[in-house]
Amino acid sequence: MRPSEHPVKRTFAAAMERAPIGDAVRTATAVFVGYSGGADSAVLLTLMQAYCEKHALPCTAIHVHHGIRGAEADRDADACRQFCRERGIPLICRHADAPAYAAEHHMGMEEAARCIRYGIFEEALAAHPGAVLATAHSADDQLETVLHHLLRGSGIDGLCGIPPVRGAVIRPLLTVSAADIRDFCRAEQIPFVEDSTNTDDAYTRNYIRSEIVPRLRRINPSPEAAAVRMSELLREDAAYLDSAAEDALGDYADASIAPVSFLQNLPDALLSRAVIRLYKNEAGAAENLSSVQIRAVLALVRRGGSGQVSLPGGRAARLQYGMLDFREEISCPIPPEDFEVPLHMGDNLFAEFGFGIRIGEYDRDPPREEPPENINIYKLFIWNSFPSAIIQNELFLRFRRPGDTVRMGSMTRQVRKLFNQQSVPPEERSRRPVICDSKGILWIPGICARDSEVNGEKTVVFSYFTL
Repeated sequence: MRPSEHPVKRTFAAAMERAPIGDAVRTATAVFVGYSGGADSAVLLTLMQAYCEKHALPCTAIHVHHGIRGAEADRDADACRQFCRERGIPLICRHADAPAYAAEHHMGMEEAARCIRYGIFEEALAAHPGAVLATAHSADDQLETVLHHLLRGSGIDGLCGIPPVRGAVIRPLLTVSAADIRDFCRAEQIPFVEDSTNTDDAYTRNYIRSEIVPRLRRINPSPEAAAVRMSELLREDAAYLDSAAEDALGDYADASIAPVSFLQNLPDALLSRAVIRLYKNEAGAAENLSSVQIRAVLALVRRGGSGQVSLPGGRAARLQYGMLDFREEISCPIPPEDFEVPLHMGDNLFAEFGFGIRIGEYDRDPPREEPPENINIYKLFIWNSFPSAIIQNELFLRFRRPGDTVRMGSMTRQVRKLFNQQSVPPEERSRRPVICDSKGILWIPGICARDSEVNGEKTVVFSYFTL
């Protein structure tokens, strides 16, 4: 096979011509290439240099030394300089301290390195209006990303994986397998370096690559191709739902506020996208919204009334006067005295007040309760258990009211005095949840619990966690 006929070359050429990458580069003024020195980025830089020469576009490589791998990282930077020097490619080489950044921002090393890298990419793009940046994500990266999102319980948007275009970032090799890329390196004699951390299974992606993907190949010899096809189909579905949500918002599609009565008529699949759209109109981007936060806003809309959910960037979703408004965050509101909401088994999120309640029922003594797996931002976690037989009728949550009492220690105790004994600050007392049934107060987390006067075959466990 002649080099010009290699499938990697054909796939790259096709990706650069058709939508959405073709649309992104058609009016580009320059192209930057993220270049680590590895096989994927070496192939991308080689192909992109030829493309830019043909289309009279400036092509510049960007290498980021993350300050992680010591002498090996120095070796990679030197290899990148030599590669670019021999081919006449301008190179921007930036040094960073990913370990310090990770410690300062309380994040993992992978995430810190990515934040630093894309921050440098954004600086280059901002300095060259109209430029695009190409990254060397492959079909294998797509598979690993989809599996990672799947294991985190992601929705459609997460299973869409890595998009071929996001803003000014393009990914022309996204449908090309790592094996084909290595084969192209051999055919074209393209030099590249190996990153030793790629074999460290302490990193989630590496574990997926070395342990999970080989087992998938026993079922399908090309799981990365299957992931690419699935992601493409799901992106079409997601695009349709986004369009449907935009149409449903109508006059509010470009606003950051909408009537609650209008939003309550939307199914959850459209309501979640409408919420994301309204937030994005206010914040400019929505990638940092978590599924927990989106679910909390949906619960707030469904419940109605008034309240607030804290969101990234110092903003909040605020429900008041019949409108959902995304604006600058204000302090957590004091719950109204008549607030009363039924509780159900599972997670009950009250993010506008900064906490959640989880309820579970067991046939025997419950296991040691742990914080909810899908909530990784808790600050406080308290649990208690009761025989199911003492729970009268439906459970509901409210807040403290004048004259509240609870049967505790075979005595009727005033809640006001219990708060005094626990030295709960006055400003916190109105925000402490009160879990009740038709008989009265059952549990106030950290304050009191009703006497268990009878035994039951089942045990009900309540967990309180702050967000």
